[in-house]
Amino acid sequence: MTQTQSPATANKADQEEEIGRFSRHSFRAKFLLVVGAAVLFDIMLAGGVAIWNVQRLSRDATATVSQGLTEATQEYLNTYIDTTALRTNLLLDQTYSEVETLGSSLQALIDHPETEIRIGEAVESDPELGDQDITFDPQGGWAQNLAGPSVVSIWGYLLDDDGNLLPSAREEVIDSAAFNLVAPALMSSGSQKLQMYYVGPKDTPIKRTTPYTTQAQTFDRLYPGHNEENFWDFFFPGVYEGWQNWISDPTSRPVDRNIVATEPYIDAITGALIVSFFEPLWTQDRSDVAGMAAVDVTLDQFGELVENVQIADTGFGFLTSSAGNVIAVSEVGAEKLGLISVDATGQGVTGINRFLNQSRYPAISNLLLPEDANTVIKTLEIDEGNGPENFIVVLKRLDPVNLWNGSTIVSESLTLGFLVSEGEMYETLGEVQEEISDATRSIVQWQIAALLISLVIVFIAVYAISGRITAGLSALADAARALQNKDYSVRVKIPSKDEVGAVGTAFNRMAEEISYHTENLEKLVEERTGKLETANKEIVALNKRLQNENLRLGAELDVAKRIQEMVLPRRSELEGIAQIEIAAYMEPADEVGGDYYDVLHDGGRVKVGIGDVTGHGLESGGLMLMVQSVARALQE
Repeated sequence: MTQTQSPATANKADQEEEIGRFSRHSFRAKFLLVVGAAVLFDIMLAGGVAIWNVQRLSRDATATVSQGLTEATQEYLNTYIDTTALRTNLLLDQTYSEVETLGSSLQALIDHPETEIRIGEAVESDPELGDQDITFDPQGGWAQNLAGPSVVSIWGYLLDDDGNLLPSAREEVIDSAAFNLVAPALMSSGSQKLQMYYVGPKDTPIKRTTPYTTQAQTFDRLYPGHNEENFWDFFFPGVYEGWQNWISDPTSRPVDRNIVATEPYIDAITGALIVSFFEPLWTQDRSDVAGMAAVDVTLDQFGELVENVQIADTGFGFLTSSAGNVIAVSEVGAEKLGLISVDATGQGVTGINRFLNQSRYPAISNLLLPEDANTVIKTLEIDEGNGPENFIVVLKRLDPVNLWNGSTIVSESLTLGFLVSEGEMYETLGEVQEEISDATRSIVQWQIAALLISLVIVFIAVYAISGRITAGLSALADAARALQNKDYSVRVKIPSKDEVGAVGTAFNRMAEEISYHTENLEKLVEERTGKLETANKEIVALNKRLQNENLRLGAELDVAKRIQEMVLPRRSELEGIAQIEIAAYMEPADEVGGDYYDVLHDGGRVKVGIGDVTGHGLESGGLMLMVQSVARALQE
């Protein structure tokens, strides 16, 4: 017999066939989705971990390189400033040594006065070494030699009314003539010096200076009134008295060295910015000051040290006093520090005025100088008008010296400083970081590309494999649809021996059984119908028996209920008990219950009994009756 399908049934069959092949509801689609998601998760996880590791390694490498370059930079700056400080200290030591050499030579003669006189007379008598033609200047009121290895000036208060040298002044000129032997030789050797000179004791402070200059004439022009006052009090107040104090109290010396330095000042003769170093001379018995030996050096020597500092492209050095007065710095460096320069003008020992705390930049004006010998490295933010920029400042204290501050002798420590742009110092670090970042980005990009390619390859492989895996399932689905359309002759052929193959074998057996049962369905229906009729008759008979049994049990329970009610105390019995009112009620859960109460009256005594037997029903009711009977029997 031919079977026909309605359009709706055919459409449904077509949809099912499409589902069987491939759609979003098909097993293959779900297989692709699940396997693809798992593979995607695995690849993304592995790729993510790989990318994270690359980035972590990049960060670690950057941090390591940054730390290494930072440490190397700081070590470089430390070494550089230590080296520069050492050179500065060596320059000072060399200057100290030369002035100490001059002082030691003159001190040796002071300690041997007879030799000092003989050498002085011999030098003065020599036409080339002696002080030729010491001449009085009526206009200036002083006397000075016209030629010689040194210029010797004798001030007016050391002359008589005729302009002749007082005996003490004449003696001092002869005693100090040995200066012409030692000082010119020291001037021509060693460090670069502007001049060396000798000043006599306070009572006869003649002044000898080499090389020869118009010394007295210059003093007249720059220092009016100097010829009427004592040289020491006019030019260096407090120095002489400080040395005298050292004799009486050696512990009062600020630094354990006799040399005293001055702050930078304008030299009266040359106009150069100089620093003077004084070495005191003592009397033979060391009871007083016998004068001093001194040397003037230009500040250019210290300026060359700091100006020759080369750190990156724009880094520079500077030298400052403990008060923050920058005594040596290049013009570019002064501009970078924002210093407000005040020209050293005026008369006398005039210094410079370029203090850090007066800088235009707050970071510089608030800069604290080191208080010990440790190197200090700080980062400052300076805005020169183009936005804030970070700078590295390195500070190092030099060895302390005795300093004449204009009134007394104190301890002073100059500070050497470097200033350099942080960007320039760490330019290499920035380049390395950029290279690491570029390499990291390149690796990440290649990693992502590899992940995408892997995903494409995996999805193509999964799609191809899914067709082979789901082919058997598709055959089963087609066979199931044929079976649904009552084609019981359908069979599937699945060559694989896996679980899908086992399902195919089971399906074929099931199809055979369905075909068999379909062919023998009527016979089976008749057999099962007969069995059902027989069972129905048996059920009816049993139902009747149950009804009869229920009637019998109901009658018995009713009798038991009545018996239970009969044994309960009657109302008349309860009312017969004087002086007490008793009310009681019992309602069993079933027809017969296990609850009871009883009131027994014996003369003047009343006994009330209440009981509850576990459970309910006939058995509990019977037990209650037994208990009540025993209680009444005991009462009787």
